[in-house]
Amino acid sequence: MMMPAKHKSQRSELKQVDNLLDKPIYSSDADILGFSSVSHSLVEAIEAQPNNSSLTLGLDGAWGSGKTSILELMQNVLDDRKGSNGIGFVVVPFSPWMITNKTALVASFFAQLGIAITEAEKRLPFNWSLFRKTAAKNLKKVKGQLNKFSSVVSVLSTASSVFDPTIVSAISAGSTKAIEKLTSDSGQPGETLETLKFELTKALAEIAETDSSFRILVLIDDLDRLDPNDALEVLRLVKAVADFPATTYLLAYDRSAITTAIEHSVKVSNGDIYLEKIIQFSFKVPPLEPFQLRNWLRKELQDLFPGEIDFASKRMGVILDRWAGKLLITPRDVKRLLFAIRAIWPRLRDKADLLDLIWLQMIAQKASDKHRDLYSWVVNYLQTLEALAIGGSITGEKESREELIKILSKLGWRTYQHDKDNMSFDYHDLDELLVGITASYMSHDQEDWTHKVSDKAMQIFRDEKRLSSPWHWRLYFAFDAPSHAITDDEWDALNKSAKQSSDELSDTIAKVLEIRGEQRKDAADQIIGRATHDVDSANLDFPERWIIAIVQQANTLEERSAKDRVFGLTALFDVNIKAFARAVFKRLTGKQRQEVIATIFNNSENLNVAAKLLRDQFRASKKSGHEKDEMYYLTDEELKEVSKIQIDLYSKLTPEDLRQMSSPYDILYAWLDVSASETGPKMLLEDAFQTDSGLIDTLESLRCVSNSAQNGIPHVPEDFLKNFIDPAPVKDRLQEIANGSSEETDRAKKLLKLWWVEK
Repeated sequence: MMMPAKHKSQRSELKQVDNLLDKPIYSSDADILGFSSVSHSLVEAIEAQPNNSSLTLGLDGAWGSGKTSILELMQNVLDDRKGSNGIGFVVVPFSPWMITNKTALVASFFAQLGIAITEAEKRLPFNWSLFRKTAAKNLKKVKGQLNKFSSVVSVLSTASSVFDPTIVSAISAGSTKAIEKLTSDSGQPGETLETLKFELTKALAEIAETDSSFRILVLIDDLDRLDPNDALEVLRLVKAVADFPATTYLLAYDRSAITTAIEHSVKVSNGDIYLEKIIQFSFKVPPLEPFQLRNWLRKELQDLFPGEIDFASKRMGVILDRWAGKLLITPRDVKRLLFAIRAIWPRLRDKADLLDLIWLQMIAQKASDKHRDLYSWVVNYLQTLEALAIGGSITGEKESREELIKILSKLGWRTYQHDKDNMSFDYHDLDELLVGITASYMSHDQEDWTHKVSDKAMQIFRDEKRLSSPWHWRLYFAFDAPSHAITDDEWDALNKSAKQSSDELSDTIAKVLEIRGEQRKDAADQIIGRATHDVDSANLDFPERWIIAIVQQANTLEERSAKDRVFGLTALFDVNIKAFARAVFKRLTGKQRQEVIATIFNNSENLNVAAKLLRDQFRASKKSGHEKDEMYYLTDEELKEVSKIQIDLYSKLTPEDLRQMSSPYDILYAWLDVSASETGPKMLLEDAFQTDSGLIDTLESLRCVSNSAQNGIPHVPEDFLKNFIDPAPVKDRLQEIANGSSEETDRAKKLLKLWWVEK
């Protein structure tokens, strides 16, 4: 037994159960990075040194590199030593970081040494018949001298920041009485600190000479985390004050941090030189073997999330090899990452992508500082994608791209140069991680490789619940979908209702559209866009029910659709419903197809959306080649029959029916197209214009945004009206009403201001 029994018992109780906590390794069973062999080597190196003097050694490693684990495993090595013929190693673990002031630090330091002497007394071998009594006497003497010595040093540490063996500093600081009281107990009132230290050193030297195995090993951890003045205090203790025979100090620190502390406290220009005067030899925490951390990371992920990661995928290699290789440097890095994933993933399981979460947490922890702040760049980029998804436009792509290149360069990615071989660059593979990024490496002549978002790619990322899906990204940060998004739960509810009937699906669409209405102004586009993508990829069940339900809810859907992001004139609903119909009809055959056609086109309640689809198919029928094959989904016979049905429905419209339509121009244009005559639309408008109030009401219903110069305000477009009726007399009549004094005068004046003629 090579350490105090009580201390060993306490350590055994602390043996680590959860190896993802940011705690040191307490046993070789938990050591998967080879620290046990390092610990054995350090013990053997110390043991090989003579014990007749003090030895101060360093264990140098970056924060999180495993220094504390090595110290703990060294204690295990010494615990397991048996059959010693002498006192052997007495281990004194000392953590100055836990102590809050200098006086307490000094007192605690010597208290730990006192515990070590007590333990040494207990270990005196019984077969030392001749030397046991002498050794016990010497140890007792050491304990007494140590108590007195530590008391004086504690007082001096309060009085002065510099230890002074002659006690001049203490006296000048007003501590004469305290020193006299402490030294008078020995019967030698004039005894100095130097005398006390000499007696203590002599007693320890006699024990060391008697027992060559005896050594007090003081393990001082976290030296680099102390306040600079406290760190210097510990260095002074071990070098100038407590440099006793048979005592070895092993100080664990990050050299760059401790030398900076020295420079700050001592006001020297080179802390390294100062440290070398104190530390006889410094052991470096050995670098890990290539891939060791990454292999450990993979193993832990396999154990934590069995079957949830495709370890054969390219993206796995990108994240767990390339990115982990760049960012994860120490065991602490891996533990912190694994702990974060384990804490977060249960909330996101089935809602997000595990590999993307791993990458996001990796950059959050290791690439979010100052000029390496990739994390903030990614957040801004994701916000940009969301803006695009809800119909907005963005600026500053070039500046954002230039910032990304700077960040990647700071993180260590090398730029490709044509005049050098392929070893002059490496891959960041962001194209595998973020939608809209098209290049996997940086190049001097590379332009326009970010923010290149296509609807198809966006839908793929949406299907996979990826980080850069505008419908999922906020889940990774706030455990909730973006406020604008149709959530996966809502989408699942839509699919579930589609299994029941088209009416059930129609009702569910209406309910989903009501949720967060003001926040989800593009809800219709999300629903129809995703449904179209799923049809194209053969992942939408009951597409015939979907097309019927969407047609039934067309008016509501159109109200919840954004404008196109280029000119803002066309509702995306028009574009999306046509694309969805093309996708669905290409998969419908036989009786099912006939029923869908009849439901859409032979129902007066569907006139608005049916007119949009009819116009689309009429124009597609006039095209040729590949374009016609892509756009034309009705047969010529079906188009002929549908046109006949629609014309019959148009002819039964009243002026009031027309005014109630959400898009009357679709009706008028479809009638004009399929009948090849303006007679029907003209007669309907003339009937609507019979009275002044009818004229005003109808013109108000015919207002629309036909040009970006209208600034989004609906106008009366003369160029549209002239396709069905002569607009000149209509405008003259409107002027007469405006010049009059009827109830319609003010409304007529407003319409004249909104009369629009294309220039």
